[in-house]
Amino acid sequence: MMHKSTFLALQAASQAYLTEKLPDNFLELSEEDQDQLLVDTAWQPIETFTASEIWYLIDSHADTILRASGKIVETAL
Repeated sequence: MMHKSTFLALQAASQAYLTEKLPDNFLELSEEDQDQLLVDTAWQPIETFTASEIWYLIDSHADTILRASGKIVETAL
């Protein structure tokens, strides 16, 4: 099961590449429906990308968000 903060980072990152953020039920969708959603809501400059290419962008961006937020927390402590 995915940690809530990881999914929230994915939702935040998705807004950089999709016309709408990932829905709250995204992980409950079938892989086929997830792929279709990514392709259907892709931002115009990446509308020719495959679902896996779009997911890679979102996942990489989310990882950056999580690492940056971790450093902010470490600095605050």
